[in-house]
This record gives sequence, C-alpha cells and structure tokens, in this order.
Amino acid sequence: MLWITAKISTVASPTSQGFPEAIGNAGDITVNVENGSLTLTNGGRLQSATFNQGNAGKITAKARDAISISNEESLITSFALPTIEGATVGRGGDIEIATNLFSLSDAAKVISSTFGQKDSGNIFIEASNINLDRGFLTTQTGSPTNLGNGGNAGELKINAASLRVENGGLISSETFNSGSGGKLAVNATELVEVSGLSPISGRNSAIATSTSGTGNAGDMEITTPRLLVQNRGTLSGSTLTSSGRGGTLKLNTGELIIQDSAKVTVSESRGRRCG
Repeated sequence: MLWITAKISTVASPTSQGFPEAIGNAGDITVNVENGSLTLTNGGRLQSATFNQGNAGKITAKARDAISISNEESLITSFALPTIEGATVGRGGDIEIATNLFSLSDAAKVISSTFGQKDSGNIFIEASNINLDRGFLTTQTGSPTNLGNGGNAGELKINAASLRVENGGLISSETFNSGSGGKLAVNATELVEVSGLSPISGRNSAIATSTSGTGNAGDMEITTPRLLVQNRGTLSGSTLTSSGRGGTLKLNTGELIIQDSAKVTVSESRGRRCG
C-alpha cells in the first residue's frame, strides 16, 4: 500500500506547477500501484496547476485494489488560475483514476477547475465500485467570487459497476461565469444510489449540473439498470440566472425508485428556459 500524507513533504504534495513569468507546461503526475492500494489522507494530495500561459499537467492515479481519499485537506486537483486579473492562462490538466474500489470520504475532493479563459481538464473515473461518503467530485469554471469571462468546464465521465453517493456527497458540473459546464455522464452496470444528508452541514447528497453565471449548464446522462434516489437525495439540473441555459437530464434505466423526500428536478430561475 502507498500512503500519501502532508507529513512527508517529498511525496505528500507532489506538485507540478508553472510560474507566472513562464510559458512552459506543467509536468504530468503518474502514480501506479501495481499490487495494492493508494491512500491519500491527512492533507495528502496530487496537484497540478498553471498560473501562466502553459497548460497544467495530466494527473493519473491507478491502483489494482483501491484508491481511498479521506478528510477535507486531501484531494486530487488540477486547475488554471491567473495571478493577474485579465492575464492569459493555460488549460487545466485532465484527471484519470482507475482502480477496483474508489472512495471519497469526510469532505475529500477530486476537482478540475479553471478560473481563466481556457478550459479546465476532464475527469475520467473507472472502477468496479465507487463510494462517495461526504466526498466531492467536481468540474467547474469560475467561482462564486469569479463571475467574469471564462473557459469551459471539462467533462466528467464515470464508468463503474456500482456508484453510491451518500451522506452529503456530491458529483457535479458547475459554471459561475460565461463558460459552459461540462457534460456529466455516469454508466453503471449494476446500480446508482443517491441517498442521505451530510451529518455536518445538512447538505443533500446529489448528482447535479448547474449554472450561476451567463454560461450554459452541462448536460447530465445516467445509464444504469437500477437507479435509487432516496432519503432526500437529489438529481438535478438547474439554472439560477436569466442568462445561462440549464442542462438536460437524461436517465436511461430499467428501474427508477424515488422515495423518502428525494427529488429528481430540472429547474429554472427568472424565466430562463432549461435544456
């Protein structure tokens, strides 16, 4: 088993990072555990970033048995962030995760984001079983405090046998500016379950696309033989402004169960039409 924590500086935060005055690309990060598991905890992280015209590097994490990321300081992230307002910044890098069991818990995160005018990277996850127990898996463009022009959020694609989002966990594609949200696609050969609230914040467990800016929200498609949304879990596509278009929500399933105050919604605000 390979453990990555913040306490081991040479491996706790393996960072590939450009500098504002440079134009070169950040390097790729690859972690491959051929026999065993990969654990990121206590602030352990894999991070690739660009603050200049170069692109962020690709992050690849593979482990035969399991990849586990736990606690709010632990994450896998790739982002593009200009250090000077209006400066040109490169594209965010892709994130690829492949394992048997993938788990995100206790506010751990996998995030691909852009705060510049080029796109964020894509996220691809392939695992037999995926569990988000108050974990967050997100592609986004902009932020609630960065509402100007921006690139597009990357796609988020998940292939699994089973996917469970529990206790306030979130899978999302979000746009806060003029960029478009990325497509969110889930393909699970056995089950998708979205259930429960966060015991800390009371937040609903959710798979969602949204726009709070002028850009359009990403589309969402879930394909599985059994889709269970319960105990205030949520599937949603929403637009919160009069400018951006809400994404489409497409469910391909043989059995859909919605119970215990759960919701499946496509919503709009201020008269704007959803997709």
